[in-house]
Amino acid sequence: MEIEAQKTYAKLEKYYWWFLGRRIIIRSVLNKFIFSRIEILDWGCGSGGNYNMLNHFGNVLGVDSSELNIKISKERGIKNVLKLNKIDQLHKSKRFDLITCFDVLEHIKEDKKYLLELKQLLHNDGCVLVTVPAYKFMWTNLDNLLGHHRRYGRKELMKIFEECGYKILKTSYFYTTISPIFILLRIYQKLFGRATSLENHAIKVPEIVNKFLIFTLVIESKILDYFNLPFGTSIILLAKKFVIKK
Repeated sequence: MEIEAQKTYAKLEKYYWWFLGRRIIIRSVLNKFIFSRIEILDWGCGSGGNYNMLNHFGNVLGVDSSELNIKISKERGIKNVLKLNKIDQLHKSKRFDLITCFDVLEHIKEDKKYLLELKQLLHNDGCVLVTVPAYKFMWTNLDNLLGHHRRYGRKELMKIFEECGYKILKTSYFYTTISPIFILLRIYQKLFGRATSLENHAIKVPEIVNKFLIFTLVIESKILDYFNLPFGTSIILLAKKFVIKK
């Protein structure tokens, strides 16, 4: 991700509906499956916007490949962060109960290889929680700016995890409520937009609308307690390391 995009990302994740809404969805899924404090690795932690939320569930180690993101994280008072480029740079004896990758997998050129490497860092009952952007037809210049290699479908994502030896515990689309409008806006930007930065791509909304959009994600999180949502512009998936017990 470009430097300016990283700076914009760090600014927006404090208040913008997309980031706060995603955090609400992530927390709702973790609340259903995490019942004690655990060891968490947040791979691709960015500028640390999800740290406090994850810290509610256990001890968090944040890892990112960007010096700028690590710098911003530390300026925010997050000390337990490391700058690493590859998974094998972590200490070989370190194991985690949960590895989180929030909008990271689409940045990985070889996603299956990456998921296999993550398994080596998990305890036998450990899990991976990811969010990814949905729908190939929604590809715009924003994906290029953010350094994406792909967008996913729900079934496609499930298949990749299963082929890598994971058992799916939960998977759903989200941003369902606003997805029709969001899709139309992205299509418009794709056809007519000439935006060259993340800030230009972010849809600016009044504060009252920002709060309303966050509220729609609160509603979605309640629905996700009982059902998977059939469509949306992002996907969340929780998968458990599959181990054949002898």
